[in-house]
Amino acid sequence: MKNLIVIALLLFALNPMFAQEKAKGKLKKVEKVEQQKEAKEKAQEEKEKKEKETKEKFKREKAKVKDRDDDDDEIDDDDDDDDDRDEKIKKEKKAAAAAKGKKELDDDDDEDDDKDDSSKGNAYGKNKGELEGKEFGKARSDAARATAAAKKEEAEKKIKEQEDEIRNYEEKIGQAKAKVEKEKAEGTITAEEEKKKAEKIKQAEEKLAEMKSLVEKNKAQLKELSKTIE
Repeated sequence: MKNLIVIALLLFALNPMFAQEKAKGKLKKVEKVEQQKEAKEKAQEEKEKKEKETKEKFKREKAKVKDRDDDDDEIDDDDDDDDDRDEKIKKEKKAAAAAKGKKELDDDDDEDDDKDDSSKGNAYGKNKGELEGKEFGKARSDAARATAAAKKEEAEKKIKEQEDEIRNYEEKIGQAKAKVEKEKAEGTITAEEEKKKAEKIKQAEEKLAEMKSLVEKNKAQLKELSKTIE
């Protein structure tokens, strides 16, 4: 029983000591945090101070440069006046030269107009002054050949289309005749129907003959046209 009382008294005595140690630890921790905070704030103040000094220095240098530029502007202004005078003189000289050149050019144009009026021909309404004799004849001949070549190309194209149409027509007439013969042999066509179909075939053959005649006529014209080009 006595031992328990002694132990209890010891524990009671030790508790305040532990509490004091714990409080001291917390205090040290708080002091450390405060010191770090103060150091950080001091560093920030130093940084801001340096930045401010740098800005002030930059402003002073800028003001000095501006003062020098203002002094230089007085010289530049004088130079600008001289440049303006020189430019004005140049423009006046240029305008005078242009006016003189224009007058000479107009005089030359009048002479050229007189020459053109005296040398105009009536061949295709063109100016014959530049082309005389053989050259003019050759130019006319070349132009005629070019026109004939274009007409020949168009004629050949047309004849080909007509011949294709003729072949198609001949094929249809042949089929119509074969059909009538077949129906007649099988006895599936009356005499009246045969007569009507025969009449239609005859009309188609007459039209075919006209188409062939027209193609022959076009071929003859094409032959004459080819001679013109040669």
